[in-house]
Formats: sequence, structure tokens, C-alpha cells
Amino acid sequence: TTTTTGIQNPLRCHSCSCFNTENCSCSSTVVSSLDYTYCVIVRENFGQDVYIYADYLELDATFMYIQEFPYALVEETIDYNEKTGRWFTTTNFVVYGCNWNLCNKPELIPLLPNSFQMRLPETWLNSSILGTGQPVRDCHECPDEAQCGTTDYLDAETCPIQPCNTTCLVLDLFDDPEYDYICYQSFCLPPDTEDYQLDRHRIEIEGIIYASQQDVVHLWEVDIYCRADNCSRPGIFKELRQQLTVHPGTHTALFNETHDPNTPQRRCYDCYCF
Repeated sequence: TTTTTGIQNPLRCHSCSCFNTENCSCSSTVVSSLDYTYCVIVRENFGQDVYIYADYLELDATFMYIQEFPYALVEETIDYNEKTGRWFTTTNFVVYGCNWNLCNKPELIPLLPNSFQMRLPETWLNSSILGTGQPVRDCHECPDEAQCGTTDYLDAETCPIQPCNTTCLVLDLFDDPEYDYICYQSFCLPPDTEDYQLDRHRIEIEGIIYASQQDVVHLWEVDIYCRADNCSRPGIFKELRQQLTVHPGTHTALFNETHDPNTPQRRCYDCYCF
């Protein structure tokens, strides 16, 4: 079956969903407009459950601008197990995005779980996130709004430091990797409750890789829950990028096809003047 949502510069995408299976039969398609949409396959983990869907997505549906197609986006959680004293990494979701007819084909779904992985050294996690277990730590406080600028512009005085006897939540809400631009926010969480008990030492990180630069990961939003002293310093995001390593997986196979040979490709001038 085919659902038509628009015919201006038509783009046809597979459209289906599956639950707890690696092989999704996808007999439905949907037609949208290439001017403002693209095709996606999304794989989300909910504990032991896996949800997969294929559809189209609007270009402005994400906070970050997609630079090119195809891409692979991964969100991972790096968490500290209080009982075992070890760090472990969980993949929360993977997105494959492309912009030619029927490019989000079901045959690509098995490639998503291991597209690529992001890792941080345990020595850095221990010193910068875990800390030494002191009851009080310095935490920058700007809970009401994010402070935006380049990593060099955001210094230790960006938000006032307050003592914190719980967990610092430090957010990098927006990134423009080309200009080293971030929007930074930090504050001390309320006293331990059931909601925050699991978030004492934790990093949630989103990274995207494009087909044209398969060895470079661009970071999107980064959330840090930490109890090391002064772990909320704005410079921690620059340190994180320097420490981050990317383990390649199946993303090369995901990027084998980059266009529909039956459809002429658009070419655009790419420049600017001042």
C-alpha cells in the first residue's frame, strides 16, 4: 500500500513498524516531498524491548541541522554501576537517514545495532565524573536558561559556582561543530529521590556520522550527571571530545548506497560571501 502526503518533488519512503524482531517486513510506502522530508529507519531500545520503524521525517524535526545524507545517528548512555563499581555503555537508539526513493529499505535494519560505538576512558570517567566521593562539590548554577557561545568564550565564570551535596546536571544543548559553538546549562539536582537515584554518575551522548567522513563523529546533545568536584565546568565538553573514541561497526555497509541511480541528483552551489 502507498500513502501519499504530498507530490511536490515526491520522495517515496518505506513505512512500517516492528517490535522485538530484527527482520521487519515492510510492504507499505509513503510519498512525501523531498523539499522538506527525508526517509529514516529508527531502532529504539526500551530495556530488553526493541522497537523499529521506517518512515519519513521532516528536515526541521531535530534541533540540529542535518548537513548531508546519508547519516547514522547513535545515542548512548555511559553509566556507572554503584554495586559492581564498573562503567558500562548502552545504546538507546540508532537512526539511519537518507533522501532518495525507497532508501530506508528493510534489508538495512540488521545493520543498525552495531553501526558504531562511542567510548570514553575509564580513567577520565573516574576523575571527571565519579570523583572521590566527597559529600559536597562545586556546581555551576544557571538553571533558568542556557548560556551560548564558543568553547573558548564559555569560561569558568559563565555561571556562578554553588556548593552541591547531590548531583550536578550539566547540559550541552546545541552544537555547531564547524564553529565550536555550544549552548551550556548546569545546576544542582534536588535531594536524592527515586527519580534521580539512578543518575548519580552518567553521560548521555548523541553522535552522528556522515557517509563523506566516516571516521569523524559530530556530537549533538550531551547530558552529564556527575559528582566529581567542579565537574560542571564548561570546558568539560571540550575535554570529552578530546577523550572520545569511535569504534567503527556496520556504518560502512549502511553507506554503500548513496543515491537512486534512476533519479537525477541535485547539485547545489556551496559558498558564502561577506
